[in-house]
Amino acid sequence: MTSRNEFDSLKDFLRKQPLNKISISKCLYELWNQKDVQSEDDCNCLLEILKDLTEENLENERKSHLKSMQDINKIRCIWKELLMIILFGNLRNANTSVHTHIFEKIQAIDLNDLTYDTPLANGIIDIDSPIYQLKEDDYDILVDVIQNQYKFVISPSETLSHNRWVEREIDRMQVATNLTDTLLHEIKRNALFKVSQGSENAFVDIMYRLIETSLNEMPIDLKIDITRNDRQSVSSKNRKARQVISPRGNKPDLMIRVFFKRKWNELAYFESGKWKTTDVKTNHDHKLARLCVDGYNDITKKNKKDELRKFCIIFGINVTEEHFMVIHGLFREKGIKLYLPIIKAKIPLNNEQVDDVENFIHALMILRNGLLVNIHEINRILQKPKSTKTTVVQSEQSSSEDDSIIRTPPYYTS
Repeated sequence: MTSRNEFDSLKDFLRKQPLNKISISKCLYELWNQKDVQSEDDCNCLLEILKDLTEENLENERKSHLKSMQDINKIRCIWKELLMIILFGNLRNANTSVHTHIFEKIQAIDLNDLTYDTPLANGIIDIDSPIYQLKEDDYDILVDVIQNQYKFVISPSETLSHNRWVEREIDRMQVATNLTDTLLHEIKRNALFKVSQGSENAFVDIMYRLIETSLNEMPIDLKIDITRNDRQSVSSKNRKARQVISPRGNKPDLMIRVFFKRKWNELAYFESGKWKTTDVKTNHDHKLARLCVDGYNDITKKNKKDELRKFCIIFGINVTEEHFMVIHGLFREKGIKLYLPIIKAKIPLNNEQVDDVENFIHALMILRNGLLVNIHEINRILQKPKSTKTTVVQSEQSSSEDDSIIRTPPYYTS
């Protein structure tokens, strides 16, 4: 049952409008005007509202009309069509050659072929998908957009705008040194042999230690938690519960969470897949993108939605092809949600060339700085508390808010 004060505008619309003006599409538009966000939750939400109203003391003809609309499959079909209309409009308004190319590719798709797990069916443009056939120049244009907006790599000599932060060069160098030491230690422990024998847990443990090292000494007055051991995503669980799909959420291999406003918020997900993952499997495996969508929707449903949508980015880290790590970002640009590869690096678990080691360390530093900028922006918008301390903890230790493993240096701006 929906609460009494929820969606009053839509309920009044259904109670008072002439029946010939009440349709599923108009109800969805009315719902979006009130929710100010589109997600597949809308279908079940509308269905519950229609059921609630048929329990009210309405005239029989109106009740019959509302009952006739209570077809979840029809609602989902219309929802998908309307979402594509909105996406088409945003792509046209973006007015760039890349967006025009994406628009033309989507137009050629039969919407009936899209499953609800597919990013496109949820209004998400997954740039890696073979649907779009983007050229390298198109990738570069979109990467420049995300780099300019989120400032993943900031030169120490750059004049910073307000609310942009950069660590001192000496601090970044220390993190990079620690990462290199951790990686060399894994190589000496014959990590590649363990992983090549098919031990996915061994690989997840290695990546956990590397990511944990990359996030140490973050200049953030908040607690950071790296979960492991297939802990379920609360954002995924919330979405599935709303859709009455399952009582349990998807379980990424690793999650990076930050404690905002008395709750943990998921900002990054890691999926190892298999050590030798094929391109075909990668292009048809939407679990990571789905997790990023859930995390994004969870955060941007808070107060100050417009500001959060402007700055929020959710990271997806996965292993593709042979021995490569790809870091993706899910973000909103020109009203369009893009799932975009940010950086790709070979995972050097044996005596690789110096360039491979440097590129891998650089990729993890990009993730660190991307999270750093993202957390500062979200926390600023949500009005961060003044007296907390940064903590990087293992999930097994994260039950106590007072655990303090890391004390950070002061903020630094150039």
